[in-house]
Parts: sequence; C-alpha cells; structure tokens
Amino acid sequence: MDKVEYRELIINQMTELGIYQKQYDLLIDTMAMTCELRDQNLAEWARAGFKMVIDYTNKAGATNISKSPFFLNNLQFNEQIL
Repeated sequence: MDKVEYRELIINQMTELGIYQKQYDLLIDTMAMTCELRDQNLAEWARAGFKMVIDYTNKAGATNISKSPFFLNNLQFNEQIL
C-alpha cells in the first residue's frame, strides 16, 4: 500500500472506533509514510533473500558478519509505528 491508502485505512479505523479528530492528521500522515517506507524496505529485503546477517569486510580486510541493514531498518520502522 502507499501513503494515501494507509492514511485512508488509519482514518477509517479511527472513525469506526470513534476516536478520529482532525488534529491527528499530522501524526496519521507520519505513520502512513512510515508504513509505506517499511513496505518498501520489506520488498527490498525480500529481493535480497531475507538474510538476517551479511558479510562485512572492514578496512583491515577482515570479514565479519553483521546484521542486515534491511533487518535493522525494519526494526526501526516497527518501533516508530508502535
């Protein structure tokens, strides 16, 4: 979904609960944008094979494993949404 679809979904759900107010629009827009960015990150992560760790070679030439940037981004997006 894109930002507009998420925005409509959030407003509809809040309206059904009887808690929607116009003052929440800025927060709703921010949340909708974050949801869209999370979806884009998940799509890229899927193309990369959902690897949790990646090989990383430092300046000294040593190769280590590191958490995937897609995984870390997804964690941050979910924290922001919550």
